[in-house]
Amino acid sequence: MKKKTSRLIALDRKYVWHPFTQMKEWTATDPLIIERAQGNYLIDTEGRRYLDMLAGKPVFRGVQADLDRLSKEQQDALRSILHRIEQEQIAAIRASLAKPPS
Repeated sequence: MKKKTSRLIALDRKYVWHPFTQMKEWTATDPLIIERAQGNYLIDTEGRRYLDMLAGKPVFRGVQADLDRLSKEQQDALRSILHRIEQEQIAAIRASLAKPPS
């Protein structure tokens, strides 16, 4: 794991509250830290690419039902991890807000 990813995970665990998430479960595994987007893909701090299924679904004549079904299956599979996606800026901003004034 890259130092940047480890640092952001540590900041997230220390300063970020994730509503609707059991924090005990949250700390059991490392969160996914999305760093940037490129076209239809989200890219994490480790360089892994994820197809962005939340950006909208394509419409193709004659195959819409199949796309709807596949999209729903994919979204159902991802639902359990979507709450784990944190932006680098959110963790850093919350960490800076949590520091006492000097």
